[in-house]
Order: sequence, then structure tokens, then C-alpha cells
Amino acid sequence: MYSNKALVKKFDLRLRCTAIENRYIEACARKAGLTVPLYLRQQALQGFVPKEKILPAEVLAFRGALLHLAGELYPLVRKRLDGDELNALERAELKRTREAIDAILSQIKKLLP
Repeated sequence: MYSNKALVKKFDLRLRCTAIENRYIEACARKAGLTVPLYLRQQALQGFVPKEKILPAEVLAFRGALLHLAGELYPLVRKRLDGDELNALERAELKRTREAIDAILSQIKKLLP
């Protein structure tokens, strides 16, 4: 649905005002061609510049490797949870995945102080 979860609006705010203030806000929103919530958000966020999170390429590559390993493990785990036994090929895949995880863990140990 949304490609960026940070853009999903999931918080509600309440505003208490007098009847006169409410009519004024509604008139201003109508004049701007916006709904009241959009108008209030626009007014409140004037000058707000969200800071973009930029991750280093190494972190993105590391995240991708972990996601890839998780994808490889899922069918094997699902099979074991269903009570089925792993065949020789699946056991070999599991061993190779474990070795890849060990390699990533050793890289982490080298990078951390």
C-alpha cells in the first residue's frame, strides 16, 4: 500500500476551541480549498522540514543480507513447525545458511569496538 511506512498517518490529534474559533478555522480552510484537518496540518507544519534518514551503503547491504537469509530460513522453519522432517538438500541449505549467518556475525564482531 505505502512504499514508505514513515508516511503513513496513524496518529490522531484533538483540538479544543470555542465556537467562534471553530467557524473561523472552517472559513479559512474553505478559503484555502482544504478540509479542516488538512488546513490545520498545513498551518502547524509550516517551516517543518523532515530529516531524511540516509543509511550508509554497508548498512543497507548488511540489512539486505539478513533479509535474504531470513527468506531462506522461512520455508525450512515452516516445514519443521508443521512436524515434517528435512530432506538431505534442505539440511544442506540449512547448514549453508548457518555458515552465512556465522560469517555475518564475525563481520559484526570485527566492526564493533
